[in-house]
Amino acid sequence: MKFNDIKETFSTTPKLVILIKKYSKGRNLDVGCGTGAYFKYFKGNEIYGIDLEESYFKSIDVSKLGGKKIVLKKADMREIPFKNGYFDFIVCSLVLEYMKTDKDLNLAVSELKRVLGKGGILIVTTPHKSMFTTFVREQIISRILPKKRNDKNFIMGIARDSSILRKLGFKTRGCLGWVTYKALNKERLSKFLDIVFWNIPFFSGTLVGIYEKK
Repeated sequence: MKFNDIKETFSTTPKLVILIKKYSKGRNLDVGCGTGAYFKYFKGNEIYGIDLEESYFKSIDVSKLGGKKIVLKKADMREIPFKNGYFDFIVCSLVLEYMKTDKDLNLAVSELKRVLGKGGILIVTTPHKSMFTTFVREQIISRILPKKRNDKNFIMGIARDSSILRKLGFKTRGCLGWVTYKALNKERLSKFLDIVFWNIPFFSGTLVGIYEKK
């Protein structure tokens, strides 16, 4: 999907699409929603999206979303502008890596939990740091990605160890990231790797965190 002003192409993560279809319901929030690439997969009647870059919203065609209520706001995830327990489901894909300090990371996760209602599910994805993924990222992925990017808001985020998410209350899994998925371009192999990474996150470049609010 292309941004209007920034002309950057983004893709969805296949495993995250599956999780959104499984857990979304009622009133949903997409944190760092960008151009709303995941919106069409949400169940429930309401979709809220927040992002720091308002120009992304121009590419969202609300008419193709089945009459659902769509609310878009410019906001920082460290200060989400909604009341406690407002959402039934929250997804935050590839955003936590931009929290440069532990303080910012903890604040961001606290805000996500604050606006999640009782019984709701929060799913996050973020680059995973292990000895294996560090090698792959530095020696292989860096050669696939372009050296220069057009997105003025793009900065390389921080990959984190799975233990950090577990300390924040998440159950952790792994999945095939969208960059590798596109590079492979082989559906059967991609599905096989997703199964492997889900059960053995150590080898996965993308970490999935799942949190249920009791």
